[in-house]
Amino acid sequence: MPRKYALDITKKVALATGNMQKDTKVIVDAVFEAILSELKDGNTVCIRDFFTMSLKKTKERAYKHVKTKEPFVVPSKTKVKVKISEILTENLNK
Repeated sequence: MPRKYALDITKKVALATGNMQKDTKVIVDAVFEAILSELKDGNTVCIRDFFTMSLKKTKERAYKHVKTKEPFVVPSKTKVKVKISEILTENLNK
C-alpha cells in the first residue's frame, strides 16, 4: 500500500536510525497496517504521549435538498475519532 506520507516518514526515520530506507519502509508500513487492522477490529489505538484513535458510528440522517426540497438520506458512517495527548499539545505550543 504505497503512501506518500509513509515515504517521507520512512526517510526521516532511516536517517535518524542509520538504517536503510527499504528496511525502514517495511517497519513503517507494518505500523500503519497494524493501526488500520486494530481500528477495523473495533479496537482503540493508543500511542503513548501522542494520540488515541477510536471509532465513532454516526447515525443515519434525513435531510431536504435546499433548492428542490426533495428528501434524501445520508447513511450512517464509521469515522475515526482522534484525541491528541496533552503532552503533544504542550510540545506543539512551546
